[in-house]
Amino acid sequence: MHDRPRILEFLRTTTDAAADQAMATALPHAAPLLQLEILDMLLDRERDEGLARVPELFDRLTEAGQARVVAGCAKLFPALRGAIRSPDTQTRANALAIVRRTATPRLAWLASLAIHDGAAKIRAEAAETLRRMTEIHLEAAGNTEQEIGGNDPGHEAEGDREGSPSQRCTTEEREFLLTALREALAGFESHHRPEVLEAAMWLADALDDALFQGATLLRGKLTHAMLEIIGDRLRPEMAPFVYVALAHAPLRRRIVALLASCRDTAFFVAFIRRSWLGLDPDIRRHLATLRSLEWLASGFEAAFALPPDVSALVPRWLLDLGIPIEQKIAVLSNLLLVEDELTNRRAAWALTRLHVPAADAALHRAAEHEHAAVRAVARREIEFRRRRAPRLSHALRKDRPAEWARLLDSAGLSESFDDFWQNFERIGPDLAASAGRHALEFVGGLSVHLRARLMDALPSERVRALRLTLTLGLATHFSSEVFGLCNDPSAEVRAAAMQTLADIGDTTARRILERAVVHDCPSVQARAIEALDAIGAMRSPGILIPLLDGADAHVRGAAVRVLLKLHVPRAAATLVAMLRDRRVEHRCTALWVIDQLHLATLAARVEEMAGSDPDPRIARTARQVLRRLQGARSLEIVPAAVSAEKSHTA
Repeated sequence: MHDRPRILEFLRTTTDAAADQAMATALPHAAPLLQLEILDMLLDRERDEGLARVPELFDRLTEAGQARVVAGCAKLFPALRGAIRSPDTQTRANALAIVRRTATPRLAWLASLAIHDGAAKIRAEAAETLRRMTEIHLEAAGNTEQEIGGNDPGHEAEGDREGSPSQRCTTEEREFLLTALREALAGFESHHRPEVLEAAMWLADALDDALFQGATLLRGKLTHAMLEIIGDRLRPEMAPFVYVALAHAPLRRRIVALLASCRDTAFFVAFIRRSWLGLDPDIRRHLATLRSLEWLASGFEAAFALPPDVSALVPRWLLDLGIPIEQKIAVLSNLLLVEDELTNRRAAWALTRLHVPAADAALHRAAEHEHAAVRAVARREIEFRRRRAPRLSHALRKDRPAEWARLLDSAGLSESFDDFWQNFERIGPDLAASAGRHALEFVGGLSVHLRARLMDALPSERVRALRLTLTLGLATHFSSEVFGLCNDPSAEVRAAAMQTLADIGDTTARRILERAVVHDCPSVQARAIEALDAIGAMRSPGILIPLLDGADAHVRGAAVRVLLKLHVPRAAATLVAMLRDRRVEHRCTALWVIDQLHLATLAARVEEMAGSDPDPRIARTARQVLRRLQGARSLEIVPAAVSAEKSHTA
């Protein structure tokens, strides 16, 4: 045990200011345990004469001594206020070190004051202090939300949340932090510290005025610095900034491009959690410019890889995006399979907002859902659409072919290219097949406009142009452009072109499809296989046999589906193997093949998966497929294929 000077008892009891000065002077020279005792005495006495020197000596204390100072920081506010204005650089640095380690937002103004310091070292430490305090505050705020009710997506007691002591404390601390960041941003031209700007971007939903509404020169410098901070990858903490930036033209193009290519599920979890920011009319309008999201390509991540509180927010968020309606319906259909009734119900309600034939089909599937609330929503909407259909009919134009007039009437379209471009998803497949060709005659400038869109610089526009071409049955008319797009740099465009080739169906189209099956990337291979099957050009199964052992689930599933129709025994064996595959995507694809072909003979295997699959998402999907298989008749190929599979397995 350390030797304890007897004078300490005298210093503890005396009220003379000289005692505090003496103890402060002794701090850096005392033994570690004695140093802690002196610090406790100074903090207990709360005399300005002693506490004023603590920040000055902070760097000379032991680690335990520094921790004791940080723990007692609430009594050091006046001392820190004086230390941040000290002529000694080390004292100012010590004050910032204490503020940074306490991470108390009430002291953030000290860092905003030090950001204008004459010493570069102090400015750097002040900027890092603001950044670190913001990071800790956001983490604490997230924990508070989880404790109050963030885990329950159906929680509606918003007033209770705002009135809770922890929520009020978090709100007050946030205001202190926002004030400090605004002051620091106002002087960005003098300090140019990216840490300050990055911290402000994390709170962009509350700092829109400071980030985007300043003088022209300052706004330009901030925009340039923000683009450098964003870089080439979106991080979860940037989710609020991404929403706000969509409303500002200098950043919008870069943000849209990054969102389109982002595949980080962690970012989209944070992005969807902040989806309430999209209710702002300015932001909501520009969410529609998101024509493509690679993260939504399969529909699997958005439905099955999200926490329950986030998946329940996806339906509303999805409706505001500008992605193709078919993609929205695919994601919503997957959300109906999630093990969460609130998510299922919201997905069904979202389908009622989509007035296209594909949504009608999805609603009919939802009408057989296991939850009564989901069934009720779907059945009411189906009945409403059935009763509404006759009332929507208008007098058909006498000067137009009857089928063309019915197409315009049923889809609510005018003979304008822009109307067709925006709303062609409303056209039913039967009317499109019988009357789509009339668009060349009656839609003004369609041939010129559509040819220009097929050559557009944006891949999403080229894909949409291909889909419109396919919907109207005009692929043959634009065959030269379609053939050229089969070599497009974008895999998404090539995949759409493969689907369009099925509508052309000539020798050139067949050769391009066969080449794509062998040489292209998996997403294009899968579409090429489906196209060859659609035009009946799969004369020899030889090019598909090697794909049965492929790593990509979609390619493997497409090959199995086609080869089963060709009575290839190995396809049945592969399908059974996919049902047992350890990879989730392959088991899911196998269930899709069984559902598509109505392979009722495999109902027993599907029932086994529904009860024993280790992944609850696959088990739920299996139960949905099983319900559709019950009572269905299998295709004629199934008995032969399954018996061949049994002999092959034996």
